[in-house]
Amino acid sequence: MSARRAGPAGGRGGALRMRRIKCKTAAGVQKEMLIFCLVYNLTHAIMLQAAQRQQVSPDRISFLDTVRWLLAADSGEPLPDLVVNPLRKNRHQPRVVKDRHDGYQRIPTPRAIMNRHPDKWPGRK
Repeated sequence: MSARRAGPAGGRGGALRMRRIKCKTAAGVQKEMLIFCLVYNLTHAIMLQAAQRQQVSPDRISFLDTVRWLLAADSGEPLPDLVVNPLRKNRHQPRVVKDRHDGYQRIPTPRAIMNRHPDKWPGRK
């Protein structure tokens, strides 16, 4: 497991800092989305390589740790052991967020309490 945790890729904007499109023209937006797709797919290709080498499922390799390694790696640097996330059974939860930057419903109480009463999640009937 890697000890790398802090770095320029983290923060509130997401690992790839794509919460908002910065370009104002249609061509610029198209180019920005293309670059985002390329970086996202490159990151997942690296995660797949790391998972095969570390003999774990690719969905357990940390996306953020992979992005941080890509930003810090020198050309030709071998792929280190990336952070392997623990198995988390029954992890599926409805899409709600704590802040209102997106159009999703706001989470009314802490997740630990909501998980004990799944019928009270916003939007569930």
